[in-house]
Amino acid sequence: MTARDLADLGRATGTELQGRGELVLDLAGTADAGTAQATLRLDDAALGGNDVRRIDLRATLAGSLGAPRSARIELAAAGIAAGDHLAALDLVAEGPLDAMRTRAALSAGPWRAAARATVAPRAGPRARLEAAEVSHPDLALRLRQPATLAWRDGLTLDGLRLDIAGGGGLAIAGRLDATSSDLRLALSRLPIGALARLDPRLAAEGILDADARLTGPLADPGGRIALAATGLRAADGAARGLALAALRARAARGRGPVTVEAEASLGATGRLAVA
Repeated sequence: MTARDLADLGRATGTELQGRGELVLDLAGTADAGTAQATLRLDDAALGGNDVRRIDLRATLAGSLGAPRSARIELAAAGIAAGDHLAALDLVAEGPLDAMRTRAALSAGPWRAAARATVAPRAGPRARLEAAEVSHPDLALRLRQPATLAWRDGLTLDGLRLDIAGGGGLAIAGRLDATSSDLRLALSRLPIGALARLDPRLAAEGILDADARLTGPLADPGGRIALAATGLRAADGAARGLALAALRARAARGRGPVTVEAEASLGATGRLAVA
């Protein structure tokens, strides 16, 4: 089956689609014990307003066509519009539907990410993230321990902890959904110099700790964030080495406006507070 214009398919399915595509289906065996193979190729596609230059998808299902036992899925996407960069994604998942071995790689400009997981699309659905790494020429994060992700009416994260190259760590836990999110993030002992490598305007030395909680509907969230930077020193320009001992800031939002408090310690005796 070939669709010269995906807009026709989009109108028929009530989705926003553009581009050209080709779908090939191959069925073998019986309805109770057979295989189904599908190959899909999309060119110059726009899916929900997101441009993708090319998508290649190959999927094989084995077992009952109504309730397959196992599958193998290969996905390659290139030219994905991602801000100022074009991204590419490669994914392979295979095995029984309650424990599919999955590996994925994503690249966008200078950023690279790779992950390995066991995915159970029929049970939960959920995934056990076994290895993951995000890298940039000036920054790298690596999964410290296996973590669990579940998605049903939202996304739940449990035990997601990342080590940051050069020092520091990031922990994420909780739930994100459209109506009742409750997500916690904790950044610990991050050398501020690592951020300065990403943005030279942050030319400072010191240690950053942060704790944040996001609650409520995603369209109108509330929550709080607390930041603490210690051992601060300017790392560039005429102020290089100038000590700004510590900076602490807190912000919160409930049903009303955002409230902000900040306090800075200047050298050994100075202090400045803002609320």
